[in-house]
Amino acid sequence: MKLWLLAAVAAVSGTQASAQRGGDPVTVPVTVEVIGTGSVEIKAAAQRIAVTFSGRGATMAAAEAARSRKEGQVLALLAAEGVPATAILPLPESEQTRMSLLGSLGTMGATTADQGASEDATEEARGGRIVQAATMAQVDTLTRKLKAIGVQVGTPAASFEGVAAARRDARLGALRDARVGADRYAVALGMKVGGVRRVSETGDGPVMPGLQEKLSTMLATGSPSILPRLAETPKESATIYESVVAEFALLP
Repeated sequence: MKLWLLAAVAAVSGTQASAQRGGDPVTVPVTVEVIGTGSVEIKAAAQRIAVTFSGRGATMAAAEAARSRKEGQVLALLAAEGVPATAILPLPESEQTRMSLLGSLGTMGATTADQGASEDATEEARGGRIVQAATMAQVDTLTRKLKAIGVQVGTPAASFEGVAAARRDARLGALRDARVGADRYAVALGMKVGGVRRVSETGDGPVMPGLQEKLSTMLATGSPSILPRLAETPKESATIYESVVAEFALLP
């Protein structure tokens, strides 16, 4: 449902007052500020998952050889599932460090039997790749099959294209929404909208108008369901919201 909240920032700056200027009456127009909100939904271009694996051995050379064998298993599985080589990317160094730390914590206190290695396998070599899947269904399939061969799979993260264009379209929708709000005020006051005097994407306060509107809604409704939605990870699509503040003149 298209959001439009008039966030009664209706700044009535006059009341059809009249003044005298050179003997002729001058009408001071009523103005109203309205927050308009627009939204555009965009589809995910791909789903990215971090795939990590390791090899263990009595020496680092043996561990690296074991890691290479595991990597071969991973690449063969991905090829069998139709993942093109161009969708298999190097694992960023930051992700390698994080997964290495998690792996070390996970093996603390574990027995060699738990780790599936001999007592001489004291060295470990880790590796990984970023895999781009086309859909969440493919992510689910890959995750299940990779875990079955002892590979760690991270939480999927959606990547999006065309975000800048979507934001521009959402702002235009927000401007149209603001005009609808101005029309509502004009009808309530028995007046008509004369034109736009000012448009701002940032508003006048320290809080962006879109966030200001969301916080106002949360306080007004007391809805506990707003906060969890803010932390949701995008899946197949995401909705881009933009808000503008527009000032309109109202005429008799």
